[in-house]
Amino acid sequence: FCLSRGLGDVYKRQVDIDTYQRMQEQPMQAAGAVTRGAEPMIRGSDVSIRELAQWHIKGDNAEALQRRFPMLSAAQIYGALAYYYEHTDEVNRLITQHNQG
Repeated sequence: FCLSRGLGDVYKRQVDIDTYQRMQEQPMQAAGAVTRGAEPMIRGSDVSIRELAQWHIKGDNAEALQRRFPMLSAAQIYGALAYYYEHTDEVNRLITQHNQG
């Protein structure tokens, strides 16, 4: 990332394409996910990717998820959503298993 100074001392983040590609190549690290037991968890929390994804599927956007899970940072939420979209089949399978159990 690099910072560029704009009007009114506002800083904008600019992501170069190489940094973006490296982030995409390592979705688990970018998402901050760790695996505990049978399902991926959001790093630094006791919230599962599945749990957050369930609320997102029901219509919660990132801001609503932040209100629902105030212990998570915006970066953790967006990382978890990125993980979900990179591993949709796996997480949807976990949701189905959880709902049946």
